[in-house]
Amino acid sequence: GMECKVFMGEEDVRRQQLNVFRMQLLGAEVIPVTSGNKTLKDATNEAMRYWVQHCEDHFYIIGSVVG
Repeated sequence: GMECKVFMGEEDVRRQQLNVFRMQLLGAEVIPVTSGNKTLKDATNEAMRYWVQHCEDHFYIIGSVVG
């Protein structure tokens, strides 16, 4: 299978506990983001930072409406 890291703001992890549980059941690593307001914007920034540092062997796939 394919490894999956999901970056979520710490507040969103708290609010979406059931969805976090489901993602973890499917094997995803959910990474709570504690910077800024701890919401989607900060999680998106953190995911981009991670991807830029690991772009040779990682893909960035966005799963939300951002723009």
